[in-house]
Amino acid sequence: GDVMFDVVRFYAEKLAANSFGLDGPFALMTAHRAENTDDPIRLAGLAEGVGRIGLQVLFPVHPRTKNALEKFGVALPPNVTAIDPLSYKETLAAIKASQLILTDSGGLQKEAFYMGRPCVTLRDETEWIELVEIGVNRLAGCDPDKIATAALALLNTPLSEATPYGDGDAAGSLLEIVAESFK
Repeated sequence: GDVMFDVVRFYAEKLAANSFGLDGPFALMTAHRAENTDDPIRLAGLAEGVGRIGLQVLFPVHPRTKNALEKFGVALPPNVTAIDPLSYKETLAAIKASQLILTDSGGLQKEAFYMGRPCVTLRDETEWIELVEIGVNRLAGCDPDKIATAALALLNTPLSEATPYGDGDAAGSLLEIVAESFK
C-alpha cells in the first residue's frame, strides 16, 4: 500500500467538494516545474493547450509560474480562472469537485488517481508509470495538441478499477507488521 493514499482518503472523506466559484464542470490545473515555467515556448504551449480542452480550468497559480507568465508575456486563455495557491485541504476539495486534473506535479498525479479523477501530466515523463499503464494518466508535455487530445480521451474513458497502491490502509498494515515483529 501507500500511506499517501491513507492521508488522501482520511481528508477527502471529511471535505465538501469546492468549485471555487466556477459554474459547471471544470478541470483543475497546476504547473510549477522549472522545465515548464522557465521555458517560454513550453509555457505558451501549456496555456494554448489548456485553452483547447473544452472545460473551464481552475488554476491556482504558483508564484514561480505567475512570475514566468508575466516575464514572458504569456496570457491565459479565457476558460482559465487564475486564483491564489491553495492549501492541501483546499486542493483535495478542488480535486473532488473537478472532472479532470492537468498537472506537472508528481504528488497531484497520485492524488487525482486516489480520488477517481483522470490526469493529464504536463511533462514528458512521470514517476508513476503504472498510472499511465492502467490508462488513468496521459503524458502530454506542453504540446497543445497532445494536451487537448489527452484531455478529451480521458474525459471519455471510464477509469480503471486497478489498485496499484493498495486499499487505503497501508498505515494499519504497517502497524500490524511492526507489532508482530515485537512479539
